Amino acid sequence: MKSSRFIAGGLLLIYFVVGHVAAQSERHPSFEWKQCDEDVLGLRVDPSRVRDAVGSEHTLMLEDGQAMIAIFIQDCSQYWIDGTNLGPNQMIHVLARIEGPEDLRPVVGAPHSQPTMYWFGLFTGSTNARDREARMASRTAPEPIVAVSLGAPEYPRGGSATIASDESFSWSIESAEPSVRLLGVDHDVYVRDSDGSLVLKRIQAIGRMVAVPSPGVLNIQGETGLAGVIGAGQYPTLVYTFFPVWARATLGETRTGER
Repeated sequence: MKSSRFIAGGLLLIYFVVGHVAAQSERHPSFEWKQCDEDVLGLRVDPSRVRDAVGSEHTLMLEDGQAMIAIFIQDCSQYWIDGTNLGPNQMIHVLARIEGPEDLRPVVGAPHSQPTMYWFGLFTGSTNARDREARMASRTAPEPIVAVSLGAPEYPRGGSATIASDESFSWSIESAEPSVRLLGVDHDVYVRDSDGSLVLKRIQAIGRMVAVPSPGVLNIQGETGLAGVIGAGQYPTLVYTFFPVWARATLGETRTGER
C-alpha cells in the first residue's frame, strides 16, 4: 500500500511539473529575472556579415568602420520566468550595437545609470532546458549550449564557454584596476523570431562592477566561428566584470511584421 501511494504521489508530481512546463511553453513569456556572475566582452569586427544578420530595419553603430559586438557570458544562480523558478542557468548572448534614440531610464537602486543601449541579438544560448521550453511559444527559444566557466574576480583571470563539441571560445585578462561600485544599465535588445518578426526585449540591470573595463584576448575555436558572423581566431577584447549582476526584463514585444 505504501509503495502504491509513493508511486501515485511520484506520478502526480511528474504530471504537475511536466504539465506546468508544458503550459508555460504554450504562452508567450512576459517577465524574466535573474542573478548572475557576468563577463561582458566587447570587440570590433568586419561589419558586412553583421549587417546582413541585422537586416534593413536597424542601422549598425560603427566605430572606426567596424561593427561593435558584445558577448555576455552569464553564470546564473537564480533564474525566473513569469514568477516560476527554473533553476540555475548558464547563458551566452552575442549582440550587435545598433543606433537608437537618446534615452535615460534610471535604474532603481543604482547610484549611476547609463543611457539606454540598443542591440540586435545575433545568438542566445542556454544550458537550462526548462528555459528553452518556456520560450517555445514566443519562437525565440535560446540554442542549447554545453557549459560556461567564469574565473574568480582576481587577476590574472579568464573564462571559457562551450557551445557544442566543435564550437567554443575562451578569454583571458592579465590585469585590471579594481572598481567596486553599483552600476545601472538599460538595454533594448531586438531579436528575430523563427517567423522573421522582430521582437523587443527590454532589460534593466544593476551590477556590482568589480573591475574597470580591462584589455584582454578572445580566442574563438571551431569551423563555424561564433554566431555566424565572427570567424575563428584571436581578437583583442575589452572585458567588463560584474560579480554579481541582477537583471529584470520585459519579454516578447513584437515590433514589426515578417521580413
